Amino acid sequence: MSVFLGQFISGSVLLLSTTASSSVALASEPNRYRTDNEDLAWIRSAHPHAGELFDQGETALYAGDAAKAAELLGQAAEEAPQSALAPRRQCEALVEIGRHAEAVEACRKAVANQGTAMDLRAMVAALMSGTEPPTTEEMGYAIMYARRARQIMSKVVVFAAPARAEMRMLERVSRAALMIRACSSVGWYLTG
Repeated sequence: MSVFLGQFISGSVLLLSTTASSSVALASEPNRYRTDNEDLAWIRSAHPHAGELFDQGETALYAGDAAKAAELLGQAAEEAPQSALAPRRQCEALVEIGRHAEAVEACRKAVANQGTAMDLRAMVAALMSGTEPPTTEEMGYAIMYARRARQIMSKVVVFAAPARAEMRMLERVSRAALMIRACSSVGWYLTG
């Protein structure tokens, strides 16, 4: 075997082993914002059982079982009522399974406990979730929370910005705007 081929093979093995070990690390403990890490460390130290429930809930959420995740994360939020992370993650799971009112309530707890940009973004996603168009009040709060989140986020360096909530909001706002325009047109035809 040539020297070049030997170096190529050993380099490839090193690259593959590094990639494999980094993907295992990501699967076992996701990247988090500093405030989330602090909140989770507090949950695990002050409420160990809630920490276990939280970990099981996140595992279920990443595995695609949002219903089980919502239940486990809700239990964690009840056992660690000062946490913002647990109710926010519960909110995100509830949004995934279409339970709008419960998602909004869970996010209200998160916003009340810390009010980080992540909490506010999750609240926007919850307000824009569901099968029915958002109410005028929900739209107003979603815009307010989105602006506040953007203000907070502009002050920090973000390593990952999930855009799914923003895309949902834009889709829902677009649908709502079309419905308002259609209703305005109908009203004009009826009165004109």
